[in-house]
Amino acid sequence: NTCTNYNSAVDFTDTDSMPILSSNRGTRIRLYKITGRGLVEMVSEQDIHGNFQAVRAVNGQAHVVTSSHMDIYTHLLNPISVYNVQAEADEGYLETATRIATDKIPAFVSKLVTELSDVTGSMPNLFRVRLMQTDATKDVESILSENDYLNSVVLVNSFDMTSDDTEIQFVSSGAMLPSSWVQVYSSLDTIILASTIYENDPMARLSTQSTHLMGIALDGASSSPKSIGTVEGSILNPRSVDVVGNVLRVATTVREQTFWVFDDFAEDILESEEPARDDEQVEEEEVDRTQNFIVTLDLDAPDGTMNELDRLDLGKPNEVFTAV
Repeated sequence: NTCTNYNSAVDFTDTDSMPILSSNRGTRIRLYKITGRGLVEMVSEQDIHGNFQAVRAVNGQAHVVTSSHMDIYTHLLNPISVYNVQAEADEGYLETATRIATDKIPAFVSKLVTELSDVTGSMPNLFRVRLMQTDATKDVESILSENDYLNSVVLVNSFDMTSDDTEIQFVSSGAMLPSSWVQVYSSLDTIILASTIYENDPMARLSTQSTHLMGIALDGASSSPKSIGTVEGSILNPRSVDVVGNVLRVATTVREQTFWVFDDFAEDILESEEPARDDEQVEEEEVDRTQNFIVTLDLDAPDGTMNELDRLDLGKPNEVFTAV
């Protein structure tokens, strides 16, 4: 049994004391034991971080998936905004903001580690922070898109449902993602987390979707990062993913659409950090380039990367998967 728990005791006037995780202990787990004649008895109750996404039970072991948005604006961006930085007489904005950020970043990291550790007593096992991005995209992501790398934390919280302990013992693993919305697929020994985001390539003048895939290995009442990969396009639902042996199969739809491009901006956008002027001409062009694929990937590559094994092109141009 899970329910959402909103923390109403937060003092929003004291920004330093505000939690980084927006759903700090936001999901309540209640574990019940079935007694005689269908009656139930609550064994334990505990709060964990994040909004509830999904739960899977395998042989008496539970794996609860939650997601938490990270409040980077309050703790890192707002203190160094041009509206809040009061530059001293002997230094400009850049020097002052750098000095403030140098103090804020270690405090942010320390606070985040504390929040992530306070349920289990230790840090979750996390995938590497930097997920795969194309070379064209990664240098302009902050200019053209709000899909920053560190927007959320998605966790798989595992525990033994057969235990008689009054306190649930969790083992957590997961990843920091650009999006807090994930699709969850589970087999007997693996959970797949799939998160779809937009990636923009200004030189090709295309905006495309890609789906990050994270394989979490299940081992009894624990879980750990196993492998990570990316496929083009988006998936429809959790039934778009399945695992057969050490092979991951993904049904994906690839849609490419041109986005708004500013004259004289696309050519040097990879080198320039200056935003476009309001008086510059804006163009928009619609391009239909939709394809559907079944992609297979290797879950057991030694380096932890899901290498693509094969792909099958399905359907006709501009068709999309509407049911799986």
